[in-house]
Amino acid sequence: FPAPRRGSLALREAAADWHRGELWDRRPRLWSGPRGRDGPGRRRALPGQAQAPHLGADLGDRFDDEHTAPLLCAGIIGFRALKQSHLPPGGTLGIYGFGGSAHIAAQVAVFEGATVHVVTRSERARRLALELGAATAVDAGTAPPELDAAILFAPAGGLVAVALEHLARGATLAIAGVHLSAIPSLDYGRHLFYEKKLVSVTANTRADGRELLALADRIPV
Repeated sequence: FPAPRRGSLALREAAADWHRGELWDRRPRLWSGPRGRDGPGRRRALPGQAQAPHLGADLGDRFDDEHTAPLLCAGIIGFRALKQSHLPPGGTLGIYGFGGSAHIAAQVAVFEGATVHVVTRSERARRLALELGAATAVDAGTAPPELDAAILFAPAGGLVAVALEHLARGATLAIAGVHLSAIPSLDYGRHLFYEKKLVSVTANTRADGRELLALADRIPV
């Protein structure tokens, strides 16, 4: 981060969005490349987009660049997904897939009092999940307990029905990825009835960044 080190997410979006407090970080952009006409490593905003302001608070000495970068990339996506899952206080969270984004979301959820159940095919990831406080870590062939909320990080559409089936009534499944393979047919009674909800995670906001950095400092992540 250039001096002074500020918590900039390099966010760009339409001015109307950030007047509403919503800064979308994953909207389509143009990249001029390392030697483009805008100079080395510069981004060009699409028509109608505007330069977003900085995140707002100096990072100071709390985080060095090596630890800040994952928080403001993979970390903030996982944090947004956690918020979109509407996990109730002290609830049970299911996490499907356990990579760079999921392991930060899991730490936040555990810190806030949730019981976390991880489903991943990687044995190494299952061990890490348990080390970070997950109650269980199983492969996709093993069903977790009933879940108050769930997040799908793995880009596997076939897991959508699996996760929905394990949700409690009225619970939400948030899909965190930018890409997802085809979702097979869903059975309304098994997967969606009782007001279960399926939402995508498109972006993050400045408020998300501030909240995550404050939590990461307290946990610490």
